[in-house]
Amino acid sequence: MIDGPTSSFHALFGERQLYTFDPKAIHYMLVKDDKSYDEPPMLLRLLLLIFGPNVMSTTLGHQHRKQRKILNPAFSLAHMKDLTPTIFEIGHKLQTTLTNKVKDQPQEIDILSWMGRTALEMIGQGGLGYSFDSMAEQEKPHPFAEDMKRLFPILARLGWAQIFILPYAVRFGTTKLRKYIAERFPWKDFQEARAISNSMWEMSKSIYEDRKRTLSDTGTLESGKDVLSLMIRENLKASGDERLEEEEMIGQSALTRMLEVLAQHPEAQHKLRGELSQAFEHGDPSYDDLVALPYLDSVIRESLRMYPSVSKISRTTTQDTILPLSVPVQAKDGTIITEIPIMKNTEIQISIMNMNRNPNIWGADADTTGNQRGG
Repeated sequence: MIDGPTSSFHALFGERQLYTFDPKAIHYMLVKDDKSYDEPPMLLRLLLLIFGPNVMSTTLGHQHRKQRKILNPAFSLAHMKDLTPTIFEIGHKLQTTLTNKVKDQPQEIDILSWMGRTALEMIGQGGLGYSFDSMAEQEKPHPFAEDMKRLFPILARLGWAQIFILPYAVRFGTTKLRKYIAERFPWKDFQEARAISNSMWEMSKSIYEDRKRTLSDTGTLESGKDVLSLMIRENLKASGDERLEEEEMIGQSALTRMLEVLAQHPEAQHKLRGELSQAFEHGDPSYDDLVALPYLDSVIRESLRMYPSVSKISRTTTQDTILPLSVPVQAKDGTIITEIPIMKNTEIQISIMNMNRNPNIWGADADTTGNQRGG
């Protein structure tokens, strides 16, 4: 196939794959017929090896339904409103620290580092009921944050092993045998990745056990408003078959990009500051007041459109299927086609970045920032 937002190509070892940013095709794969398009098996096995049997590494079947059922209440509107004061408190701590850094004289600030620390603290307190960072200037980033920063560059250095060895390791022998081999595997990057994975596991287990003990104390079972506390409560209420095992319960760039976009567009920065100053004039606004701010909503949407946190995702067909297209494409024989028959186990590359900058959707200036689009 040639031309248009959809094409086919030959990947490693001649494997035929599809590439698309056709909106109808993407909606069909991710929403309308999502059961026919799963995460690539190798990716799921790699996530299983690193993070264990959590919601990221099981996307279909009874196991995934159990996890989704436990997680769903944590992302309800009512619960998001409960978390708003916690998020504001962290934001105020960051504001105080950055203000103190420049109160005597202007200086350069590593905003990426501070946004990373802020995001982790918001996830920690809002998601886990655990504080990773006091946000004080003299305090070093939490070891968990350092582990996350180190993990992905190390995985990238593992290169071909990510594709041809690690995904299959989870199916080799017993857990005890895999652990024995992993501890003795003579590869520095592999051992670093293993050490980070173990460290993250121990930290996650410690946080989980701490929250579970706290929630078991008399009079505190309903007090925790973080996501983990809510998940533990929902899990304890679940029937035996629907309850998750202990291992399954343990399981920054967007902010920085938005600040960069605002720095490049001072007029937008000035307008947003005015809207926020008015909203915070009499104290912290409520969740409903915050999400009703039109220009803030526009800035967030446009920043995520221009710089999505994930630029590309992959899906693999779980059965023979037909993928409809909104934009017809021309086959090599000259035939114009509006749908593509796809065989089982075909991998499809979905370009979020190109869809977000498609001029047929966003206009001729799709490659430039225009905050009015999000409004």
